[in-house]
Amino acid sequence: MKQLLKKNNFINYILLCASFLFACILGEFLLRFLGYYGIITSQVQNLRLVQDPVLDYRLVPKSSWIYNNLRYSINQHGWRDDEHDYQKPANTFRIVVLGDSVTQGYGVNLESTYAKQLEEKLNATSRTQYHYEVIIIALEGINTGQEAHLLEIEGLKYDPDLVIIGYVLNDPANGNSLNQEMLRVKHQNWKDRLRQFAARSSLMHWTYKMFKQLYWNFAIRFGKEEVEALARDDYISCFYTDSALWNRTLQAFRHIQQLTRRQNIPVILMIFPLLHNLHDYEWKDLHQQVRQAAQIYHFNVIDLLEYYQAYSQNKLQVYNGDNIHPNQFGHLIASQALYQFLLNNQMAAIKID
Repeated sequence: MKQLLKKNNFINYILLCASFLFACILGEFLLRFLGYYGIITSQVQNLRLVQDPVLDYRLVPKSSWIYNNLRYSINQHGWRDDEHDYQKPANTFRIVVLGDSVTQGYGVNLESTYAKQLEEKLNATSRTQYHYEVIIIALEGINTGQEAHLLEIEGLKYDPDLVIIGYVLNDPANGNSLNQEMLRVKHQNWKDRLRQFAARSSLMHWTYKMFKQLYWNFAIRFGKEEVEALARDDYISCFYTDSALWNRTLQAFRHIQQLTRRQNIPVILMIFPLLHNLHDYEWKDLHQQVRQAAQIYHFNVIDLLEYYQAYSQNKLQVYNGDNIHPNQFGHLIASQALYQFLLNNQMAAIKID
């Protein structure tokens, strides 16, 4: 009798474990089907180390890789863009666009990026003698200081007539370093790998977020005001209250101004909002802080918040839960805002019949 009970308990335990595993797998597939992913880690491949104290990596020229059924192809100069010679052809108006993974076009085809959509629009509608080239110089994970550095050592080689900076609210952060990343991976232990695996799971990440939100809600209710920013996952605001990080961003603006003023090149800084709760947006003060700083250095400013607020975040996100990267439609809105700004301010020799 006891053996039978033990056998039945063992079978029940196996069935319980199997049911739990099945429910987890089903939950994982369901969340991914609905577009909710775990933490999206860097999927950039074909990186190479370079001897550069400001930015120690580049993409391998003429390389390509596929991620999420999307091909990323790199040109001869190491950028995700069409081929462009440094020598500017006659009757060509050149626009250099600087940025990070948003400008590089994470999650969208190259032709769907705001830079390429702008290029197509300019060439399709302009009735001048000019041909327009919009040149993308962008890398995942870089900050504004590193973008200024790339403008100096690479962007100016193209003899641009206009410079556009695709500014994202996390741009004051410390930029990526391939050397540091290689050291981190080298010294990973099994706990680090397990945490990474769990973070990539849609179900585990969603569950973690729900429990964390509950914890912070209780913490605030019981008087722990110091956790309010963390309750909203508001690490972004920390970049702007940290004087060292913000001052470094201002230095980058100053560097860009110095580089472009020598050749009388106008600059447009386009601010991408976080794709979260756009109708009751929490970071308007940061947009104003960036706008005021950019205007001090005589940059023209386009704030995409006013354009994006007409839509829900799900309409604009490249993946559900990704608050940074816009999808093809989000890039389209950015390109239209740029085009209209250029037309209204006569900044690109545009003439429309």
